[in-house]
Amino acid sequence: MSDSISSPPLKKSRSQGELNADESKVIAVVFDCGGVLVGDMGWNLIEQRTKEEKIPDLKKSIRSTWDEMKVTNKLDEDYFWSRISEASGITSQDVSELRGEIRKNIKLNPHTLALVDRLKKAGIILGILSNHTTFWFEYIAERYNFYDYFEAPLVLASSEIGQAKPNHESYAITYDKLVAKHPNIKPGQIAFIDDKKANTDAAEKFGFRGINWNGTNEGVETLEDKLKQLIPSFSS
Repeated sequence: MSDSISSPPLKKSRSQGELNADESKVIAVVFDCGGVLVGDMGWNLIEQRTKEEKIPDLKKSIRSTWDEMKVTNKLDEDYFWSRISEASGITSQDVSELRGEIRKNIKLNPHTLALVDRLKKAGIILGILSNHTTFWFEYIAERYNFYDYFEAPLVLASSEIGQAKPNHESYAITYDKLVAKHPNIKPGQIAFIDDKKANTDAAEKFGFRGINWNGTNEGVETLEDKLKQLIPSFSS
């Protein structure tokens, strides 16, 4: 279930010119996980074991199951694979092997993490807001030592907070978590990075500073340039 949301909803964001000097100084950066910090989940590995005529059913099942699981921590990995197996016709042996293959396929973007490290050393507050299942997100966070870089209360998976991007409430919960740790922070002082424009657009409507960036298709230099526009003091 979602946390209580104490911050008042912001109807629309103000432009940078409408923010006062203190409010326009970005002091926190919140990252998406998939497509930004790590690569995508690698559903193609399941497709490779699925008969061609079953692939449309498989894709539909992956999407519907993911949408269901990303907003609750009550469903486990066994549930995911039971749904996928039913739709695709893959065997129990396939499932056993795919469990490990999917995990191995989740690759860190080392250049993004190096940028995160530099932001941390520069004193920037760091967090994560990811649409993800609890079990895979925890695996990723532990495998790549995210808690060495990000403040634990600010590492948020949609399945744990009960709200997914681009829902307004997901940003409100994120903001509440930031305020709990840093009481004077304003929405305009928070940059939010995501590979999906719908998510950064929604973040901007809440009042955050949105950065749309895809680590699969764009170099980290592009992300760094966008951050420097918001954090002029951040340099190589």
